[in-house]
Amino acid sequence: MTENTSRPGAEHLDDATDVIDTDAATEAFATTPVPSPTAAPVSPAAPASPAVEPALFLPPADPAASGDEVDSVYAAASVTAANEPAPKPTVRWGALVWALIFGGSAALTLWILVDPARRLAADAWITGLNPLAASLYALIAVGVVVAMFGIVGLIRRGERARRTPASAR
Repeated sequence: MTENTSRPGAEHLDDATDVIDTDAATEAFATTPVPSPTAAPVSPAAPASPAVEPALFLPPADPAASGDEVDSVYAAASVTAANEPAPKPTVRWGALVWALIFGGSAALTLWILVDPARRLAADAWITGLNPLAASLYALIAVGVVVAMFGIVGLIRRGERARRTPASAR
C-alpha cells in the first residue's frame, strides 16, 4: 500500500483513497408532497397517499363550472379575451428614430476620434466656424430632427388608421 501524503495528518489512513458510503440513508433528500387545499389534513405519522395529487400540479378551477358568482372584472376579461383576437404589437417608431439618431452620432464621433488626421481636421473645422455658420448648422440639425419626427407621426397615424375598422372612422 502507498502512503497518502497529500494531506497532513493522513498517516493513519492505510489507503490513498477515501471511501464514500453510497448506502447512506436518503431520507434527507426525500420530498414531501404538498396536500391539496380540498384534501383532508394528513397527520405527520400517517404516510401520504400516492392517489392525492398536490395542488401545485392541478389545473386551475373553472369559474364557470362553480355555482359561485364570478367577479365582474374577471368575467369581463374572460369574455373580451374569448371574443376578440389579441392586438398586434405596435412598433415604437419614436424609439427607433431616437436609436438611429444616437447610433449615428456615436458612429460619427467614433469615426472622427479613431484617426488622428480626422481629429485634427475636425478641430480645424470647428475652430474655423464663425457664429453665424454654427447657428445655421444647429438650425439645420434641429430641422432634420423635427422632420424625422413628423415622418414618424405620419407612420403612426397610418398604423392607427389601419388598425381601426372602417366603420369606426
